[in-house]
Amino acid sequence: MSGDQGGDSGEAPAPDPDEAPAQPTPDSRRAEMAAALRVIRREGWKAAVVEATVEAAVVFLLVDVLLSVTGSGVSTRVTIPLASSITLPGSAVVGAGAGLAAFAVGLWLRVRRPLVEQFETVNPAVAEALRTARDAVDDGHESRMAARLYADVLDRLRTTSSLGLIRFRRVAVMLALVLALSVAATQAAVYDVTLGGDADDSELPGDTASTEFTGLVDGDAVLGDAEDVSAGDANLTARIESTGGDDGTDTSGPFPTSGGGAGGTGEIDSQQAGFDQPELIEDAELIREYNLRIRQGSND
Repeated sequence: MSGDQGGDSGEAPAPDPDEAPAQPTPDSRRAEMAAALRVIRREGWKAAVVEATVEAAVVFLLVDVLLSVTGSGVSTRVTIPLASSITLPGSAVVGAGAGLAAFAVGLWLRVRRPLVEQFETVNPAVAEALRTARDAVDDGHESRMAARLYADVLDRLRTTSSLGLIRFRRVAVMLALVLALSVAATQAAVYDVTLGGDADDSELPGDTASTEFTGLVDGDAVLGDAEDVSAGDANLTARIESTGGDDGTDTSGPFPTSGGGAGGTGEIDSQQAGFDQPELIEDAELIREYNLRIRQGSND
């Protein structure tokens, strides 16, 4: 019997698959409970950030619309230092500052109360046990009694929810305000709606000040300083086509000419044009003959 028991060479026996797993120790139970409390606090932070963000958006849009409609800060433009090509209206910058302030205040108001207590309020079925377990974790209890408490609370937490931390009715109202204020801000920007303020009266229609006569303006102020214009030396060809009566003329030559033009003045007289449609003019031949006699008379 003894030889059979001692015949093994000292190898560890294989684990029995039917053997129950090792029970968690009080230390491990406390660690699990502490991890569950951290998750609860993280969910509380998420709910607080959601509500504070929605409220900050409402404040931003409300301030922007009010300043735009009243005319305050509409003409003021603020350039972003790190991106000089981006320019924002002054009302949007003021609204963004008010929104950030509202976000900070709203977040502080929601997290100043312990988040675990808020979770206990929205989950009353586990409130007493969770409060006792939280105090035991803070005090560092790791006894068997504390381990049983941790196990019971962890089991109950599986049936709880953190959605109660978000007031959905309030968030829905805030989102409706965000939508309405967004539409109002867009319409105010498109139609330039103002109720007074710092609007420039000189740009308003019917302004009598902008059309009032204050006297003639000096020509030098309008045209600028006089400059000498140099004459060009390039010869250009001028072509004049004219029709009169039944005959037509087609004359081309350098411009200016040195002489021999009509009238013998050396210049092309642009006023001696013919008629495009002589049939529409009564006595076209008589008019042309009269015109030729006038020219001959001027050359004499």
